[in-house]
Amino acid sequence: MVYSYRDLKELLKKSRTKEEQDFYAALSDLVLQREQKKVIGKE
Repeated sequence: MVYSYRDLKELLKKSRTKEEQDFYAALSDLVLQREQKKVIGKE
């Protein structure tokens, strides 16, 4: 399954533990970096 940045931010809000928050924050960062590379590559 592929999550969007928005999906991951929503999961981050709903997470109950620090470990879950860290996990979803890290995934959000990875997705954001991937999208930034796409944009930068198009310039």
